[in-house]
Amino acid sequence: ASAALVAPGGRLVYSVCTLTEAENQGVVHAVDLAGFELEGTETMAPDDDADGMYVARWRRP
Repeated sequence: ASAALVAPGGRLVYSVCTLTEAENQGVVHAVDLAGFELEGTETMAPDDDADGMYVARWRRP
């Protein structure tokens, strides 16, 4: 639903504070974002100050 609100040239970001594949890469591969290009993903390992994080970013051309 939020993808429809992204203007041309805009970006859509998906971010979760978990490292489970089902909630990160699994979602990215399952989501159908026609008209968007996946720009990249980043996985950040947990440390003493923060939980692990996963971020994916798409761009609407």
